[in-house]
Amino acid sequence: MPFASAIQAVPDRKSRVPCPILTGQLAEGGIANRVHQITTPESVKDLKFCDADRTIDAMLKHAGASV
Repeated sequence: MPFASAIQAVPDRKSRVPCPILTGQLAEGGIANRVHQITTPESVKDLKFCDADRTIDAMLKHAGASV
């Protein structure tokens, strides 16, 4: 994966200690809430979300959130 190697090169160059990147893929988007922290699938149940990423939509729907 040349892209992953390029991404890993950044912390390798700038960090004084080893800093491995543990994921092999990048996903767009993110989620946040003003009511409480989102930490587990159960913490999104019955909340309503609006975002632009189908992967996040599917994950939230599966966890019981309204998208």
